[in-house]
Amino acid sequence: MEKKLATCSVKRSSGKGEKGEWINYKIPMEEGMTVLGVLDYIYENIDSGLAYYQSCRNGRCKACWVKVNGKPVLSCKTIATNGIKISPLEKFALIRDLVVDFNKPIKI
Repeated sequence: MEKKLATCSVKRSSGKGEKGEWINYKIPMEEGMTVLGVLDYIYENIDSGLAYYQSCRNGRCKACWVKVNGKPVLSCKTIATNGIKISPLEKFALIRDLVVDFNKPIKI
């Protein structure tokens, strides 16, 4: 069975004070695929420079927080859909791409 291609936008930034830019990716979307699965696919098959957290994969460590379509979620627990927009959490200092410093909250 052929997988449906889906579009995913990821906000990429070097974290050096720049606002970043949205990069669009086309990926084969599988039913039940998580946002973390989408990020893994992008990293493994399209762009190995993408920086994001991945750890326990079952929601225990809480390291994979990102914003999906403007809402904070755990990427390992959130089911991906076509057209999702993935960005870093804004309340923490940005390190790079989707990686933030959870020890450095910032005032918005």
